[in-house]
Amino acid sequence: LLDTRSAKDYLPHSERVTRRADLLVVPAEPGESCDKRCQSRGAYCDVNQMNFVNDCSLLVQHFSCKWCAHQVGEELPVF
Repeated sequence: LLDTRSAKDYLPHSERVTRRADLLVVPAEPGESCDKRCQSRGAYCDVNQMNFVNDCSLLVQHFSCKWCAHQVGEELPVF
């Protein structure tokens, strides 16, 4: 199995999902959907780009996290 979002050259470019150069990260308010937030800015939410947004180094730039690490669980996210 291969992750289509991998930066490795395992797949042809036509089959890869890469981070868009024009990707704009805009945090939503608690309870607000990605679609609603993006539409309010005249943009759209690209689900194929969410993996690139779900990154600790990027998230700490937009939220008041004390630290960030890979975690899983139904209780997440927690602030």
